[in-house]
Amino acid sequence: MKKNALLAIGILSILGALLFGFFAIIYFVNSITHTIKDATPEYSISSGIMLSICTLPFLLIAIVTLFYYFKLSKTEKKKELILGTLKLYRRITLPTLAKELGMNAVEVEKLLIAAIAEGKIKAFIDRNTMEIFVEDSIKEARVENVHCPNCGSVISGMYMLGEVVKCNYCGTVFKVEK
Repeated sequence: MKKNALLAIGILSILGALLFGFFAIIYFVNSITHTIKDATPEYSISSGIMLSICTLPFLLIAIVTLFYYFKLSKTEKKKELILGTLKLYRRITLPTLAKELGMNAVEVEKLLIAAIAEGKIKAFIDRNTMEIFVEDSIKEARVENVHCPNCGSVISGMYMLGEVVKCNYCGTVFKVEK
């Protein structure tokens, strides 16, 4: 919505500037050909100059508005890239996601928080581990400690059902199950 409003303001500003510019040209042409009755050429030229000066605010508004429109478009594209990447993972750390996308971790976090606030994705960020969990994967999460089936040692952390884990003590690789 915000993006469309910026585009509309930019286009209307350009149209306003073109309209004022058109009238400025007409005034200049009239002043040159002396077709304005009861007016001196100096008056017509100053009116044309005044009209062209009135065109400048419209041009400035158009330039600034379109700049923000394109900046917003770029931000939206980055958000969509982050959301598309998150669909591929059940969980991923913020630094890993940023590295994979070739972006700054702080920028990825801000864009992700904005996407969550806008309701584009249901996810949360674990501040302790800096992991991003999509809502569907949260239901599968096992918060309790996982025990190695070989040596019985406790491997602490949050693991998803079906995730492959390696024991830190004996090196056994196993799948997390209920």
